[in-house]
Amino acid sequence: MAGKEEAAAAEEPKKKSKLVPILIGVVLVVGGAVATVAMTSPPKDQTEEKVDLNKLEATRYDKQLDWSFNLKGGSSQGMGRLKVSFDYKAEDPLQAAAKIEKGWDKARSDVRFLLFSKRREDFNQASGYEQLQLEVARLLEKAFFPDSDGIVSDVYFLEFIVS
Repeated sequence: MAGKEEAAAAEEPKKKSKLVPILIGVVLVVGGAVATVAMTSPPKDQTEEKVDLNKLEATRYDKQLDWSFNLKGGSSQGMGRLKVSFDYKAEDPLQAAAKIEKGWDKARSDVRFLLFSKRREDFNQASGYEQLQLEVARLLEKAFFPDSDGIVSDVYFLEFIVS
């Protein structure tokens, strides 16, 4: 009987010795993961300062946009032609020019849909033209600068005909 007790006592420390390395390994893995996250996350006290785009100097984009369109209700209601130029403001004008080229087709499409929704009556007063100018600027800005890293500051109507 005494031999069995000694054998049981001898096995018990062996079980404990297997548990200790496993616990040490788990602690090292968890500690390594926490250290990795802590080292790779940006410091909380550093905040990126946003540039006030309205204070930047405007840049005129070289290319012009133009559309031919039917007024709302079809060609019987009239047709129109619009040609615009625009200024934009961005922290990096060269990078902004590349974004404008990338968003060019979307801008043309978005403004075309806007123009199709207009009626002849929308242009009976100057306020209709001003409203169109604001809407076009908003659509161009949304197409060219979806990340809000630039603005379309001015839109110029070079040609606007409704017949």
